[in-house]
Amino acid sequence: MYPLKAILVGCDEADHPEVRHELDSVGVVIQASFNDVLSAISGLASSVDEKLLFVMLLRSPSQARQLEKLNDAFVGRPILALLSGGADPGLMVEAMRCGAAQVIGLPFSSEDFQRALERIARQFGYSGSASRVIAVTGVTEGCGATTLAINLAAEIAHLARSHTILAELSLRLGRVATLLDLEPRFTTHDLISDPERMDIEVVRQALTEVGDHFAVLAGPYKGISSLKPMTPHVVRLVDYARRLAQVVVLDMPYTFDEVYFGTIATADQVVIVGEQNIPTIRALKTVRETLQKVEGMGTQYLVINRFDASLSEFSRKHMTELLGVPHIYTVANDWSNLAQATNNGRVLRAENPHAPALADIDTLARTLLGIQEAEHRHWHLPKFLRQLTGRA
Repeated sequence: MYPLKAILVGCDEADHPEVRHELDSVGVVIQASFNDVLSAISGLASSVDEKLLFVMLLRSPSQARQLEKLNDAFVGRPILALLSGGADPGLMVEAMRCGAAQVIGLPFSSEDFQRALERIARQFGYSGSASRVIAVTGVTEGCGATTLAINLAAEIAHLARSHTILAELSLRLGRVATLLDLEPRFTTHDLISDPERMDIEVVRQALTEVGDHFAVLAGPYKGISSLKPMTPHVVRLVDYARRLAQVVVLDMPYTFDEVYFGTIATADQVVIVGEQNIPTIRALKTVRETLQKVEGMGTQYLVINRFDASLSEFSRKHMTELLGVPHIYTVANDWSNLAQATNNGRVLRAENPHAPALADIDTLARTLLGIQEAEHRHWHLPKFLRQLTGRA
């Protein structure tokens, strides 16, 4: 969710529907719309303490002076100026002189618009820390952690309507590209193997869009890499991803080495995935207790994947007692729907929105976001929004 509420000035919906569409696509709440600057100033007189972003359409140089009045009336509130008729250099300079934080010519590209919004957020102190990182880690090979991470990230993007990145940190052989039938131009291996060139723009170019609000940083998928990553380089990649999205989901490899622990410590929340059998339960308990000792470790959420309620010896109650925790989350054993989604290279919601496993993943996603069932009304996510904006 974008940390600033938008006030539209002179942006007629009939003439420029793309403005509202782009704001909506990155989770910007439109608080109000006014025909002109004077109406905005009088109508918002009681809202001077709100965290506002003004989006104003300029049709002529004379309107730049109106922008100046808006800037004077709401000092410290950024203005994104949209220039009708293209990027006129003269009008662009005049808009900046009159107080515009960013200037974009119409028509604009979605990427340019989002970059302008991102830069405004960072420039005015609403960056990086407002986003969250969720690490998903399995405790044994084959427990389905990667499939869960994919569908959890997709569900978070669907619920929060905020830009979400799934970053696959398996740098030897990834599975995300294959599972989603993707052919990314760059992989996380490419980024980590050349740390001197890695910056936020390079990471942005490595993103592969999967759906609305959902993009992937895939691991290497065309061969097995011998790369031995260094912890600072992987952590830097995570930091860049954090700056590019409101939520970053990390698909962690099962290495349990220095890089693993150094990277997972950057997460705000950690989802630990196991299955319904004694060896995995033991591994789950060991990993959980080990991670609890890591300084700065985020909140843990234990998940039993492929859960079968008919197995009485591994009931939810019994497993909570074995693990010594007050609560565990379960994801139904929904092999047919997950197999069909995998075969078609799709996330579970796109394959079957009524799949039993998806209902459980949805519950987990809501818990991680801090929202309840009744609160899901597009972007109206009170607790999540307060967390992103830094409000108690």
